[in-house]
Amino acid sequence: MGQERNQEEPKRQNSYAGGMDPKTGHVRTRRISEMGPVGNPAKFSSHGEGGGWDDRAEARLVQERNQEDRSVESRRKIERLRLEVRVLKEDKEGLKQQVLASQAQALEADKKHKRSLEGAKALQDEKERLLSHIKSITSEVATKEQAAARRITEIESRNQQQEEEIRTLRQRILQSDEKQVNTDRLLQARTADLKGVETFLTTADEYSGAEIMMMVESLNGEIFQISAFMAETLENESQVATPEEHEKNITRFRKALEFSRNHIGANLFSHLKDNAAKVRADALPLQLGLQALLTAWCTIMVRSWISSPFDNDLQILYRYIRNSGE
Repeated sequence: MGQERNQEEPKRQNSYAGGMDPKTGHVRTRRISEMGPVGNPAKFSSHGEGGGWDDRAEARLVQERNQEDRSVESRRKIERLRLEVRVLKEDKEGLKQQVLASQAQALEADKKHKRSLEGAKALQDEKERLLSHIKSITSEVATKEQAAARRITEIESRNQQQEEEIRTLRQRILQSDEKQVNTDRLLQARTADLKGVETFLTTADEYSGAEIMMMVESLNGEIFQISAFMAETLENESQVATPEEHEKNITRFRKALEFSRNHIGANLFSHLKDNAAKVRADALPLQLGLQALLTAWCTIMVRSWISSPFDNDLQILYRYIRNSGE
């Protein structure tokens, strides 16, 4: 404001003084700068000496100048106020927009809040419904579990009873099996006794003479074939035992060798024993010795009653029966 005032003052000093000259009646055309200092009594008097201002004109000039200063200041204030008003309007418009946006956000938030409340209420209703459903299911499950527990108890009791009955039946079956086995054994023994007695009670032979001869001839043929086969196996030198095996076999089969010596004779036995090379070259003596041994063994088997030491007693008893002729 001070700078603007300094710029305006020279303009006022260079302007023409207004008003009418009292002496000439013409408009004053002198500049204020030519007038000298304002209110100078030497140059300007109340009587108009020196052609200057009178007091009223000077006062009016001062008043006008003050008014101009005030009007400039007022315009500046007005401009500032207008600027402030414009800024306030803009702020007001911005605040209005913000208020509107805040109102819209508040409305949206209120809607969201209402929706949230509705959703929460729906969830609460669903929760209560589910809790009620769960309670009913829990009650139903508990009832079924109790029924299942009672059913399991009944089944276990029945199973125990059935297991006891099964154990009892098994014991009875085992006892029955033992009785059956004993009965079968006794029956077999009685049947065997009856068969043995039946042989002595009947007078007719079980086989005819022709059948017995055919059996003997068939047995002789089997003996011949076996003896020939066994004699031929000695021709293979790979079948010859080592000295150690020879001694071991003699010790192991000593009783069988004594049996062979008694049934084929000492001469043939010594020939077979001491002439191994000749026996492999000509196996006929060995074959004949084997036939004699097999025939003697078959004769013993046919004549024996049982394969036990008690057979000798039965042989003696049978001999007495034959000698008695009954």
